[in-house]
Formats: sequence, C-alpha cells, structure tokens
Amino acid sequence: MRNVLAGAMVITMALCLIVGVVWFGAVTVDVAAPAFAFAVLLGLLWAGKLFFMRVVSWKSSPMHWPVLAFTAYAVIRYFASPIEYDSRMELFNVLLLAFVYFVCAFNFYRSRDRNILLIALLALTLGEAIYGLWQFGTKSDAVLNELRPLSYRGRASGTYFCPNHLAGLLEIVICLAIGRIAVQRFSRKSVEKSALQKIVILYITLFLITCLIVTLSRSSWASLAVALATLFFWGDWDWRVMWPRLAVAFAAVCAIGLLVYNITPVRIYVQETLSGEQAKDGSAFRDPSFGGRTLMWGATAGMIKDYPALGTGPGTWQWFHPKYRPQELQAHPEHAHNDILQLASDYGLIGFGIVVWAFVAFYRHAGLLARRNTSSEQRSFAVGSALAVTATLVHSWFDFNMHILANALLLVTLMGFTVAMDDSGERYKRQELPRLPRFALGLAILALCAGAIWFVRPAALAFSYTTEGDDSKDILQWDRALALYNTAMRFDPKLPDAYYKAGQVAASKARWRIGPDKAEERKQLAREAVGYFERAVALNPFHTFAIIRLGQAYEMAGDFEAAARCFKRAIELEPTSAYVYEQMGLFSRRTGDEAAALEAFEKSRKLRWDIVAELNILDLKAPQ
Repeated sequence: MRNVLAGAMVITMALCLIVGVVWFGAVTVDVAAPAFAFAVLLGLLWAGKLFFMRVVSWKSSPMHWPVLAFTAYAVIRYFASPIEYDSRMELFNVLLLAFVYFVCAFNFYRSRDRNILLIALLALTLGEAIYGLWQFGTKSDAVLNELRPLSYRGRASGTYFCPNHLAGLLEIVICLAIGRIAVQRFSRKSVEKSALQKIVILYITLFLITCLIVTLSRSSWASLAVALATLFFWGDWDWRVMWPRLAVAFAAVCAIGLLVYNITPVRIYVQETLSGEQAKDGSAFRDPSFGGRTLMWGATAGMIKDYPALGTGPGTWQWFHPKYRPQELQAHPEHAHNDILQLASDYGLIGFGIVVWAFVAFYRHAGLLARRNTSSEQRSFAVGSALAVTATLVHSWFDFNMHILANALLLVTLMGFTVAMDDSGERYKRQELPRLPRFALGLAILALCAGAIWFVRPAALAFSYTTEGDDSKDILQWDRALALYNTAMRFDPKLPDAYYKAGQVAASKARWRIGPDKAEERKQLAREAVGYFERAVALNPFHTFAIIRLGQAYEMAGDFEAAARCFKRAIELEPTSAYVYEQMGLFSRRTGDEAAALEAFEKSRKLRWDIVAELNILDLKAPQ
C-alpha cells in the first residue's frame, strides 16, 4: 500500500509539471488550471497518506522557514495590495509553489522518485526540443492551436509563446542531466547498464543543448555557461572526483560554442548582436539597452527607491512602471525582464530578503549533500539541482522565467526533491511525525485543496470566458462578446479586464449610432460604457487605457468635465506616454480648445513621432 501510494504521488507530481509546460507554460490562470488540478490530486494523496499510513516521516531543512515566511508575507501583502486581482493571481502561484515544495520535501526522498522525475523531464524536454527544432527549421509561428508573435519567427519556443521561456526550461533540465553525467558513478553490479544510461542521457543532453541554441536566447547561453563554471565548486575537491566534473563542464561549454558557430542562422544572429559599429556608447553591442531592458531596469530601480520596504504590491509592476518609464520606451511591458528587480519592486526589500534567505538555505543544504559521504546518485541530483538554480538566477537578471509558472514549478520541485534526500551525517534528520500533527496537517491540506477549487476554478473560468469574448469582439460579434464578458463577471466580479472589454464593446456600439435620430440610443450606450469603465477603474485605478476609454465614454455621454478629469489622470499615471498626450490632444480638439490640443500634440511628437500628431499639428498651425 505504501509503495503504491508513493508511486501514485510521484507520478502525479510529474504529470503536474508536464501539463504546466505543455499547456503554454501555465502563463495565465486558465491554462494553469490543469496544473492546479493535479496539485489538488497530489494534496489528496498526501492527506490520505497522513491519515491512513501507520508511520509518516518528515525532513527538516533550513529552507523550510523562509518558504513559510515568504508564503505568509505574500498573504499579508495581498490583503494590503492596491490592485486586488493581480495580487490574487500572484498569490495563487505563490501558494501553489510553496505547497509543491513541501510535498516534495516531505515525501520524495527515495532514489526511485528522483529517477522517475528525471525520466519524465528528459522525455518532456525531448518532445519540446523536437517541436522547437521544427519551428526553427520551418519558421513556423504555430504554438499548438495558437499563433505566437511574428517577432519570434525563426526561433524555437516549443509549447511556450516566448523562446526565452523554452530556453529557461531547457537550461534547468540540461543542468540536472549534466549533474547526473558528471557526478554519478558506474554501479559495480551493472557497469554496462550504468554506462548505457549515461550514454542515453548524454545524447539527449546534446540534443537539448542544440535546441537551446536555436531558441536564440543569448541570456540562456550565458546563464548555462556560468552555471557550468560553478561545477568546480560542487562536490569534493579531491582530484579523482573533481576532474570528471571539470571535463563535462568544459565539454558542454565547447558544445555550445561549436553549435553557435556551425548553425548558420545562429552565427548570423550573434554577429548582428555584436555589430558594435552601430553603438553610440562605445559598447560592442548593436543595442546596448538589450531590447529596452536597461530602460526598464532603471525605472524599476526608481520604483524600489520610492517603495523600499513593502513594495508596490504583488503582481503590480506593470501598473506602476509607466509613471517611471523613460520616454525612450513607449511600450507597456507586463514584466521588468529582470525577476530580481521585479521581486524587490513588488514585495519590497522585506520580501526580497526572505527570498534571498531561501536561496542561501538551499545552497547550504545542497552543498552538504554534494560534499558528504552520500551515494553518487544523491550527489549527482544535488549538484544538478544547484546548477539549475544557478542558471535560473543568472537568467533571471535578463528575463522573467520565475513569472512563468511552469518553469518556477519545476525549479521548486527540484529544490524540494533535493532537501528531501537523507544525508549520511544526519545533520537534517528524517523524523517520524506524531499522530496529532499528522492529522492537523492532513486537515490543513484538505482545506487548502478545497480553497484551491473554490477560488481558482471561478477565476480560471472567468479568464477563459474573457478570452473567448475577445475572439468574438475581434470579428465584431459584439452581442456575443458582451454576453461572454458578463458571464466572466459573474464568475469573478473582481476581474477588471472583463469590465474594461465590455466597456469597449458598448462604446464601439455607441460610435456606430450615427445621426440625429439615434442620439438618445447613442447616449444610452455611452452611459452603459461609462458604467463598465468606472467599475474597471475602481478595481484597477492604475489602468491608464481604461481611464482614457472612460474619458471618451464620458465625452459621448456629454459629460465633458468628467472626460477632462480622466485625461488629466491618465497623464499623471503615464507622464512620458506619447499615446496619452495624443488622445488628450484629440479630445481637446473635439471640444474646441485648439490651444490645448496643439500643446498636447507637440508634447506627443516630442516623446515619439506619430503621423496622427504630426498631421494635427500641421492643420492647427496652418493659416486660416
């Protein structure tokens, strides 16, 4: 019975990781729902183990306390967040990650569990790599049944939309595999079987490295190389056991270099990146801002300075960033492309410090397992996990893989599996869990599973209905779109996007009511749009686009003073946005204030040249 339950738990854990990756990386709550479902099943199995097994053990680790502390801190910050919805989605992810960590840390300590996980991850990433190489070779933009942005054409992304996130997955599994190749010794009982296993893992690893290269994710190449360089420090420093680690690390770095040089599109991509003759600051890069990243980092540093202790709130970076954004960056990114700075911005230095504590505790525990007299299989897993964490942390300075739930889930799984292992010195002993704490923990797990079903299910359905409504709105099926948005509101009354998009539909219908005979109908639809937009702004007072649309709806309804206040509020939120000034200019011109319109258009043109602003300036300055 015990073995059956343990096997069911580790298989369920593997399936949770697989569905998270395959279903678009679990990037939104609707596509993350299958991963949450498997986590609930995992919780039910764990609760069953706690209730019905005679003996249940648990493992202490210095990492448990910071994980608990950050989870509690995230809950507290959610209740004090200025934007409830985004912080709630962030809290769902934090609770899932913490729960999976403790499931792994308390249950998966057998070598069989680690072998099942490794086999599942190698099979998963091999499939992702094959799909990614097909995308690279055919220049396909298909991701399952969806289309990814054209800017990613010619890059492997697997079932992710962004190639950098496939690269984040691959670098984690490559590090785990390299740990197995470099550290685990041949079994004395079956040398041929051990050698065959290593050869298979080696070939799969080379295939994964090839796919990593064709993601064209330069930061992932650098992150993997840095992680491999640290292989020197993991494990005993006796030359007899150290030279295989150095040899494997050197061979992997050489393989990366050879592949980059020999795959023509990749070589051209690197050459274009390093065409420093176009740089104005003397750097060797064509784009010293790394695609606008340094601009976002500078703005994020300003946010941390203004909200140092507690941060702006979990998941709120994208709404506070526009106020700090430099004029060179006119986009509205959702993430800072730097998980480290975004963590400090969202959670403040308190939350940042707790997370640093967790990573230090993990490295301490992994280092103990890597150096002590444990089995080579245990050491290989600990070393591979430590390399994976290092690669992800380095990559986190350039991208946001830790905000991609599938990748974050995989990383905390490896960390949980690592601290679950027994060390020969028994510094962190496995102990029997007494009956009363067992039952209390089992009831807490059941309550958490019930809470996940109660809260995550309606949020996932609401997001799904909103997405379906977007599809109908795009093909001008406005009545159907409005019905879908209202259904989403019933499932999740605090979803700002459902109200915002319903307001867009009502406003679009109002604009097409042209002519004196439809004036009253037009105003009625405009007032309907006002109601939707006001609710969206109440739920997210930093949603600039909703505020602009609210101003336009007020204007159609005949309330010009309220409309003017909305445009002024939008400028306060995004003082360097050319689009906001352009919309202010159009409003001012429609209401007859040509001086204010000219001023707004000139500010818009100064921030970014646009044909709309330019033509309006020429018309306003033309002699009458």
